[in-house]
Amino acid sequence: AKPAAEYFDHGLELLEMIGRLVGKALYEGVMVDVGFAPFFVGKILGHYSHLGDLLTLDKSMYDNLIKLKRYEGDVADMCLDFTIDDDVFGEVRSHELRPGGADIPVDNSTRL
Repeated sequence: AKPAAEYFDHGLELLEMIGRLVGKALYEGVMVDVGFAPFFVGKILGHYSHLGDLLTLDKSMYDNLIKLKRYEGDVADMCLDFTIDDDVFGEVRSHELRPGGADIPVDNSTRL
């Protein structure tokens, strides 16, 4: 799986440069008014991620996972597996959320 930055000319280099600029500013004690997402700041500080952190990253995915978690019927009827489809500039790619995820059905015992 490619990060979206790889689809831009020198995208990874630009991200690295931004990281260096922010790092240098922090090192020099320069106040940088950048709005980082709470889940990102938590990762930088070494905090463990929780399902609630997903709300600030992808509200739709968060809402759907909460519905799945609270679903009272048989989750196997939804025909889900441990993959996620990602649309990168019109090209849909499937990513396994765990090794062999495409072959592991989600059921009431394997959901959240």
